[in-house]
Amino acid sequence: MSHRNVSQPAAPHTRHAHTYLLWLAILAIGGVVLLGSRTTSEAKDRPGGVDIAYVLVFGDGPISRAWYDGAPSPGVPVQDALDHFSKEGYHVVRTSDALRQTNAPNDTSFAILLERPR
Repeated sequence: MSHRNVSQPAAPHTRHAHTYLLWLAILAIGGVVLLGSRTTSEAKDRPGGVDIAYVLVFGDGPISRAWYDGAPSPGVPVQDALDHFSKEGYHVVRTSDALRQTNAPNDTSFAILLERPR
């Protein structure tokens, strides 16, 4: 007697589950594609955005120093740092003391957030 491998049809509830999962996957992929294209088109519609720069300031008065990306390692006087960014079209958006490492009352460190339109 020969044995043939005959596949039996899947049970109705199994076919419905597979169909449901297939449609769910298609909808998910469609949603991702739609959101991705919408984000890309919104980015094209917006003007160029902004460039952001951070200046960290430590010290008080005329001895305070500023550090930023590209500054010399000993830092620069704060006014020199602000002049540098002003020449490049940046303006001050905000100052913050959120980067303090200690709660000492004489700790006079803060950050300056600058931005410029592209």
